[in-house]
Amino acid sequence: MKSALFLFILSVTSTALARPPTFESEEYTDNNLVDTIPEEIHEDERTEHVSITSAPKKDIYFPSEPIEAECRVTGMPVPVVEWVHGTGSINNNDFEMNTIIDQSPSGIATVVARLIIKPHHVKPGTTRTFTCVGKSGAKVVKASTTVHFSHESKQPDIISALVGSEKIKIYEFYENLFEYIGSNVVLPCKATTKAEIYWINDDGKLITGQEPRLKVLETGELLITNLRFGDMGTYICLAKNNVSKDVASTFLYPLANKK
Repeated sequence: MKSALFLFILSVTSTALARPPTFESEEYTDNNLVDTIPEEIHEDERTEHVSITSAPKKDIYFPSEPIEAECRVTGMPVPVVEWVHGTGSINNNDFEMNTIIDQSPSGIATVVARLIIKPHHVKPGTTRTFTCVGKSGAKVVKASTTVHFSHESKQPDIISALVGSEKIKIYEFYENLFEYIGSNVVLPCKATTKAEIYWINDDGKLITGQEPRLKVLETGELLITNLRFGDMGTYICLAKNNVSKDVASTFLYPLANKK
């Protein structure tokens, strides 16, 4: 049986997708969400669950500009999400270096993973299928999207995923994370191109490292050690360069440990 908390997270995620917060605001919080979250998870409820809460479109007909496919996966423990094409991972190098999952083995999270695709030299009518794969423990879920390349482009590469133009796009982050007090958590924020990554706390202040428990890593991830209940809130990731910027937000809720 799925735990009550996992089902609650799924319902919260569905509600959020129906009325998503705007990233233009740095003060988004859902008080109803905070008031109804269970204070703890019982030992017999700590099982593996994973679900695709928002699947990519089944078919994408390629326009003249770069497009993206988005996949949202909710899981317990925190899921690993990757995009694959054929037998290989599209962002395999990045995926292998991703250590954030090991930082939150007992938590529940909704991971947002975006595939960025650019035009390329290909005959009209060619199709490519890309699959979003989410893994939580031994459980796996998948959802595919087929891209129909309807014209020949001037781009030199067959596919450019997660790299390319100077326009920044954040392609991996947590929509929400529920983790136990006392844990060390890492909030990911991965962006295309060489971007400068900044994090803003729930008070709207830039995280500079003055608080020893909060640190922005060289990879752009936000490390929070010895999680406290007072750390609850929405954390904003800002990725920028001289050309553009993008933002994403993560709602963090510290869970009480079983007494």
